[in-house]
Amino acid sequence: METPKILKTAASVVVGFIIGALVIHLWFQSATRTNQDNMAHAVKKSPPSTKDFKPSKTPILNPNDTEILQKTDEAISKLAKAVTPAVVNVFTSRTITVPNPLSNDPFFQHFFRGRMRPQSHKSQSLGSGVFVTQDGYIASAYHVVEGAEQIQILMNDGRMFEAMVAGSEPRSDVVVLKVEGRDFATLPFGDSDALRVGDFVMAVGNPFGFGHTVTRGIVSAINRSGVGLNPYEDFIQTDAAINMGNSGGALVNSRGELVGINSAIISKTGGFHGIGLAIPSNLIKDALPSLMKGERVSRGWLGVSVMLMTPDSNLARQVGYHGEHGLVVTGIETGSPAEAGGLEPADVLLKIAGKELKIPRDLRIAVISRKGGEIVEFELWRKGKTMKLDIALGEMPSLNEGLPR
Repeated sequence: METPKILKTAASVVVGFIIGALVIHLWFQSATRTNQDNMAHAVKKSPPSTKDFKPSKTPILNPNDTEILQKTDEAISKLAKAVTPAVVNVFTSRTITVPNPLSNDPFFQHFFRGRMRPQSHKSQSLGSGVFVTQDGYIASAYHVVEGAEQIQILMNDGRMFEAMVAGSEPRSDVVVLKVEGRDFATLPFGDSDALRVGDFVMAVGNPFGFGHTVTRGIVSAINRSGVGLNPYEDFIQTDAAINMGNSGGALVNSRGELVGINSAIISKTGGFHGIGLAIPSNLIKDALPSLMKGERVSRGWLGVSVMLMTPDSNLARQVGYHGEHGLVVTGIETGSPAEAGGLEPADVLLKIAGKELKIPRDLRIAVISRKGGEIVEFELWRKGKTMKLDIALGEMPSLNEGLPR
């Protein structure tokens, strides 16, 4: 008889627990609805806004304080608008041939000896160029079109042209393209030798195929050499952003004059790190007459190695040289114009054609800016005496191989 009583008691407890939980749940729901109704009622009672949003027109600075910056912005915008029509996008295509990947497998070599042909595919690349004559001659960087089978240029106004190579000088990374037409917008040449570190420059080109793009910066350095890109290194260094596709584009000064052709960047990743290099316009201008005719560019060649001689150097003390400047001859190539002209190791070169030689770059530029066969007067110091020699320059061996036209 005790067991039924226990079961009844347990059932009563469970039923009481369920009823209590249900009451609490209903009370919680009722309280929640009341709070929501109160919030909704409160929102409804909020008065509607009668004011429309009006952005502030009050300048944070006095316009007179930013007048110079406003004029600078306006001038840069006008400069970009003026130079952009003369700069073009260059698109090239070429056939790349690679060995069949199975040709190195011994199994396939045994069964298919001599029957596995190389695989070919089309490769496309991009770059930039700049019109230098109204009748369709375009200056660009040689590596942009190297090996190209087809060259197309896209103008800022959307017109597309087929281009051919008129002439090239790979050793200076310069090429001249030609398109049919007249009255093209051009850029005037500036004097790249007059550039100063800190001068404003603007780079215009086709980075990553995005189309005409301008970037601005300053001249970071001049006469940059020792990069290992070509024998005529005399680069303009700039921090104006130059990226893949900018090669061959224009570097202009604040007057809209062409002072360089963008050629390369110094980077460990392939992206721009603030060091861009441009070929000086004077080097390009000297080569243009020959390149436009498809002729070989004649560059002077001396055939010597030199280093800077300073009065306080050990070498200067050893040879007894006390001058303020000069380039000491450290090597002479066999059969070179320097050897034929009578130069000797340890000679200190002081002047070329009456112009002082202060750094090795002075000699290199003075020689390559002249043609082979030209006779040039050298003033030099040898064993305590100053003397003069007339030396006939040779012609720098060229890599002017023919390109598809």
